[in-house]
Amino acid sequence: MAVHILFISIFIFFSSINAYAEDVVLPEEEVDYSKATQNQAETQKTTWLAQIIRVKTESNNIPGLVFELEKNPVLLVKNENKFRPLVTLKGVIKSLPPESVLVLENKYKIPLNQQTGLFKFNVYLTSKKNEINLTFKTKNKVFSEKIFLVSPEAEEYNVVSPWDSIRVSLGGTYFNYNQTGYSAFYSWVGNLALRYHSPEKIGYFGFNTDLEMSVLTVKSNQNNYAPQIGQFRFELMYFDEWTQDPQYKLHYLLGGTYLTMFSNGAAFGFKNLIAPDLGVRVRQITGEQTDLSATARLSLMDTQLQDRGLELEISTGYLFKNSHRGETGLKYLDYTYRPDKNRDQVSLKMITLFVSYTL
Repeated sequence: MAVHILFISIFIFFSSINAYAEDVVLPEEEVDYSKATQNQAETQKTTWLAQIIRVKTESNNIPGLVFELEKNPVLLVKNENKFRPLVTLKGVIKSLPPESVLVLENKYKIPLNQQTGLFKFNVYLTSKKNEINLTFKTKNKVFSEKIFLVSPEAEEYNVVSPWDSIRVSLGGTYFNYNQTGYSAFYSWVGNLALRYHSPEKIGYFGFNTDLEMSVLTVKSNQNNYAPQIGQFRFELMYFDEWTQDPQYKLHYLLGGTYLTMFSNGAAFGFKNLIAPDLGVRVRQITGEQTDLSATARLSLMDTQLQDRGLELEISTGYLFKNSHRGETGLKYLDYTYRPDKNRDQVSLKMITLFVSYTL
């Protein structure tokens, strides 16, 4: 929070394209722009651009003022309970007179390199068209200029964690089961899941819990049988960053899973398989409202690597305007173990295509 106070907040409302802003609201604290940085863990890149528009006249012009870019990238920066669009403006004042001063909104001094004339400062975008006022003071003269930043796509978003809510998932599963002494069984079944993941905070521990159940057999190779699988998982998670790029998030997973089969009259099946698991999830923020994630989990139930489980999942998420989140994904589960450690072996494979929605 303290980092974000360093940013300048400019709140402007335009009644029309040609109208100037009626009010400019800035924080009361003095801002040291030379120390203003974005917290990468709470910053997201966007595809938006903010174009600088200058309408120079005799009374609205700072001589020698040049901006590095005419179109500047817009970042989304977490500020309290919102992600707000922010632009970093860089430039130079050529042929800089000695002891010159550059001021924003007639109040905030912007650090100005007296040798090179270089400067840099940050502004929030509060509408599609934004106005900032710069004043340049030398020993003998004062110049001022109104500068407009136009970004038609920029907008604020509520801060919503990808998993900080209960998710309901529906899907279809291909179920393949093999057990020593019995014919292979496979079927197509419906799938229902409830999931909760604690908020994503870099450098913090959290947890996730999943409850999943196959609920309806659509088709099978043994029509007299309709076994179902139930799974419950609880894991501790540690949130980290994969790289310095804030678009990538890394989650370490450690916990356990419980699997059981409801045979529903079938002679084969297993009960109450409990296994530890560890895993990792990588999430990439791909847009202002979209992301991708990939998860891998491994369960080892003996030291000989004969009893083991593997789970892989990939999904893409989308944040709706109502701040709820949708998701589409593919999950693969593969468990092999020996119930009596001697002769019988159980092999369970499931491929699930699912969609989910946060409540």
